[in-house]
Amino acid sequence: MAIRSVQTLYFSATGTTRLMATTLGHSFAQALQCPLSGHRDITPLASRQEPIDFDSQTLVVVGSPVYAGRVPNKIMTFFRDSIKGHDTPCVVVLTYGNRAYDNALSEMLQLLSANGFIVAGAITQPSQHTFSNLLATGRPDDEDLARAERYASLLSRRLQSGHIGHCLPIPSGELAYYTPLTAQGTKANILKVKPQTDLERCNHCGLCAEECPMGSISHAEPWKVEGICIKCHACVKHCPRQAKQFTDPEFLSHTAMILQNFTSHKEAEYYPDLGTTL
Repeated sequence: MAIRSVQTLYFSATGTTRLMATTLGHSFAQALQCPLSGHRDITPLASRQEPIDFDSQTLVVVGSPVYAGRVPNKIMTFFRDSIKGHDTPCVVVLTYGNRAYDNALSEMLQLLSANGFIVAGAITQPSQHTFSNLLATGRPDDEDLARAERYASLLSRRLQSGHIGHCLPIPSGELAYYTPLTAQGTKANILKVKPQTDLERCNHCGLCAEECPMGSISHAEPWKVEGICIKCHACVKHCPRQAKQFTDPEFLSHTAMILQNFTSHKEAEYYPDLGTTL
């Protein structure tokens, strides 16, 4: 199998997955000495209206964040129904907010392998949590990106020598969702929580509506969230006036629980394991 081009495909509401995916895309293209044919950003709602097919000679870097230990459920359906390969080699990069990636990697392996991809490699990368910039602050950092680049170089050698096969056994069966808890250990009911708008700060620029990957924020009245909120924090992170925030008590208690229990430094994991020199 000859790889003649590299392409990235990613969902990235706050930018960390995009950073990892594009870094890997450039690194693989350089190591494989083939063109980087483009970046497919499926974050905007408009980008998820048509199916996307890949051929067998394109290496695809597939990036997704982890929400509640899974591929984001409202985005997972697009991966499942609209992303198709034809014996297409791919490398998965998952970013997670320093708690755990739980079943997200297994889920992505199932989705992609069922859709005609060969998952030749995977990275699970601890990243700054969307709920709080106090958790895994600034990650992926320069060292994380340098390790990812070295991994791409090492994996490219394997691919060039013809070693293209699934990096992990393909799991089967149902996958459980993580149950969010409050600081008191009770279940946090945050499914229907939506961001609030400080009307004294908001200048109606509409950027939050443009950035919402679900198209749920009204352009005419940006303080209204009329559709599904996946808690991606795109509106919070991109608002130039810091007018958006989550104020629900159970949501804030869940965030406090995460900060109490998951602050220890974690390293990225690489599949296949290409050695400790990364």
